[in-house]
Amino acid sequence: MTIDKPVPTTEQPEPAPEPSTAAPPTGEEWRHHFRDRMKDQLGLRGVVSEYLIPVETNTIWYTLGGVLAISLVLEILTGMALSMRYIPDAG
Repeated sequence: MTIDKPVPTTEQPEPAPEPSTAAPPTGEEWRHHFRDRMKDQLGLRGVVSEYLIPVETNTIWYTLGGVLAISLVLEILTGMALSMRYIPDAG
């Protein structure tokens, strides 16, 4: 059995990288950086850029119909709630 002797190397270990001296982003720059980072993490860029509004739904009448439907539902719900609590009194 032979024992191998360590071979001396001429390579020097790499020096550790110096810490960054740049200040962290602040204010508006930080908000933009954070927003972009979240969009990348959540994958919102692809979803938003690929979503197209159908031509037939992009009219004022279609929008007003939706507003009318929401208003009607809201009026029915508040009317039902009011009818359960309201007591008419002429006195």
